[in-house]
Amino acid sequence: MAIKSGDIYATELPDGRYGAIRILKTGGKLDFSEGIFHLVAVTKYISDIPPAPTAPSVKEILHENRFFFDDQPCIGIYGGDMPGALKYVGRIEPFDEDQYIIAIGDGSNGRYPLYGPIPNDIGLNVYREWRWENDRENYEAEVARDRESAQKRWANQHRKPKKRMPDDLSWSIIEKLDWDQEDGSKVIE
Repeated sequence: MAIKSGDIYATELPDGRYGAIRILKTGGKLDFSEGIFHLVAVTKYISDIPPAPTAPSVKEILHENRFFFDDQPCIGIYGGDMPGALKYVGRIEPFDEDQYIIAIGDGSNGRYPLYGPIPNDIGLNVYREWRWENDRENYEAEVARDRESAQKRWANQHRKPKKRMPDDLSWSIIEKLDWDQEDGSKVIE
């Protein structure tokens, strides 16, 4: 099924609840790509049941405030097809706020970030914002633990010494160099 402006898709959140995304605009092309791109908004919808197009919070775009965000709308430009993990739930006609959002930033002026293919967890930010508002202490501790764990993994991957060349092989290579030459490239040649 082709993605259309106004389409709404349900996304399952880590705690079993549902979020929703809405397609604000589709069909755009970027100068450097042949693919079709979509302006996608994560909505404020979060519930134990899948969203319906009539749910009021499906019309509202999520504004992010956790950590370094400063009331930024959760909108981005994505390419490609909708992943199978997201379920189509219906369509609503774009309304005035959508038209304003589309007009102020279609990606060409740098207003909305370009993310690449639509990920399976595109609606995850509504869950993160919910945690920020309702379970901040645990959420911050979890993020800190994840960051520390990632830093340790990175450090361990980059601390491992490279396997050394055996001394006898190293000296046999050095002996093959023509040290009588003055030009470095000639020494190696």
